[in-house]
Amino acid sequence: MITSWLSLAFDAARHTFAIVCVFEGVRRISTFGVSKIAVFSAVFGLLYCIGYAGFSYWAHNFQRDASVLLHKGVVVPELPTDWGTNLPPQQRANSSLMLARVAFSEYGQLRYYFDETGKKLLFLPTQADLDHREQKVAQLAQLDYAAKENSENPARWLFFAIAAALFGFGWSRGGSATLR
Repeated sequence: MITSWLSLAFDAARHTFAIVCVFEGVRRISTFGVSKIAVFSAVFGLLYCIGYAGFSYWAHNFQRDASVLLHKGVVVPELPTDWGTNLPPQQRANSSLMLARVAFSEYGQLRYYFDETGKKLLFLPTQADLDHREQKVAQLAQLDYAAKENSENPARWLFFAIAAALFGFGWSRGGSATLR
């Protein structure tokens, strides 16, 4: 838990520093003309904002594609009655039960499996199977949320960069030019 707070604090400090760099660099360029530190500050802040926007756009596309891929409905076919007849009864029962369990945990579909006598039974999930399925659905929901959240970040970061530059320019026109 402490690492998440530290990460949040570090990210906030980094992002604030980049936006202040854009603001201060543009303000110094507008007030005093071009200097190395002013150009470096403005370019550093702009590159950070543009880079972060690009990374957010890439992350959004990656998460969206992964979400679409994982949400594809796959119909797991029923096992034919002659499935695994060449296997020993115990192995046939275990293998068909495993296939039915995977169909439930991955896709939420109830399928039939063979018991040791060769009789087809409907898979009845255990509490562990239900917990595993619930965890899978929760992870898919988190992925969907992250993809949606990252869809707004690129525009937000470009807006922050432009707004900081405009405020820096406006501040240089309206404020005093005492700080260098």
